[in-house]
Amino acid sequence: AFCAVAAEKVLYLPANGGLDNLDPRVLTSTSHQLIQFAMFEPLVRTHAGELMPGMAESWEISEDGKTYTFHLRDAKWSDGAPVTGGDFVHAFVRMFQICPASPIYDDIYNGAQLRAGEVPPEELGVQAPDDKTVVITLKNPAPYFFGLIGSSFGSPGREDLAQKFGDGYGATAESLASCGPFILTEWKHEDKLVLEKNPDYWNADKIKLDKVVVYILPDEQARRNMFDNGEVDYYIPRSEAEAVEYEAQGLLRRYVRGGIRDLHINRYGQNDPVKAKILSNPNFMKAISYAIDRKGYIDNVLQGNGVPATVQTPPVHAIYPGKTWGEVSTNYGKYHPESADLEKSKEYMDKVLEDMGYSSVDELPEFDFLTSMDPEDPKDVAAYLLSVFSD
Repeated sequence: AFCAVAAEKVLYLPANGGLDNLDPRVLTSTSHQLIQFAMFEPLVRTHAGELMPGMAESWEISEDGKTYTFHLRDAKWSDGAPVTGGDFVHAFVRMFQICPASPIYDDIYNGAQLRAGEVPPEELGVQAPDDKTVVITLKNPAPYFFGLIGSSFGSPGREDLAQKFGDGYGATAESLASCGPFILTEWKHEDKLVLEKNPDYWNADKIKLDKVVVYILPDEQARRNMFDNGEVDYYIPRSEAEAVEYEAQGLLRRYVRGGIRDLHINRYGQNDPVKAKILSNPNFMKAISYAIDRKGYIDNVLQGNGVPATVQTPPVHAIYPGKTWGEVSTNYGKYHPESADLEKSKEYMDKVLEDMGYSSVDELPEFDFLTSMDPEDPKDVAAYLLSVFSD
């Protein structure tokens, strides 16, 4: 006779560092939200653009679209304390008081006023009439609001632990309690985190993993080496050349990330009043924009791995559950050209020269081009932009 023992299902992931505090009101990096989503349960979740219940098992919305009433399910934190409506009130108050991302939630009544210190916490439009109810009042209807509260920023918090640990709240496994699919059981800073399946999670039957191990690996080459050695299960190629390499091995999955590769120009003029005047001139921005061949760069340099960005918000982003921004926006495609138009670029630059009293582009001052990329790498956008600016 023998007993078959199922192998433990463990997912090994790399993280690029920056994990000093896991409190969702402190760590606001989207690259780390995977860990926070594993540990904490917001009122609702969204998956593939579809709205799903989270800590709230049901809800109602008022006819004027400004009052959301959430009914909480029976749930408890990993230390045994019940999850209450007050935990959500505390979390939103704390967010408006300390979180740099809080303006995202300014649709909430008195949110901006609380951040400015103009009203007390009791007047925020997030209230708990009882332990099982959360009522959120908006200053105006916002059809995208479910998308906002489905973020890890909107997950509950623990006022008692925040008071007990002070500045150390969120910085150690001991200072945090979990209420999501996984519990943080081990955290060695600059080394690794261990998350184990939460047996008390309301949807535990749907959680197929027993454990998630996250290695802190700031060095990109180290992340690749561990993936190649089978020590981690996930790796994002650093370039299209790397991507093609893994694609040939059948190890690559392409998907639309909804991220942006962009150029930020210092509108404050790099401490020079003449440069500041030029950089604040819309015609200068348009001259640059029309000189950039976004589609050509993607087709020829990135080998089709991208979409030309004509506005800053990618069209695949969910604006509210079930709809993407590209589907509902009338602005998509109206601001920046997909392909270069050098005649228009010259027209706008001529207007800049006229505004500045210059007779030639040679009179323009020299601007610093700062980039975190290697300008010698032809696969990176920095090299392409330098070629545009030098023409």
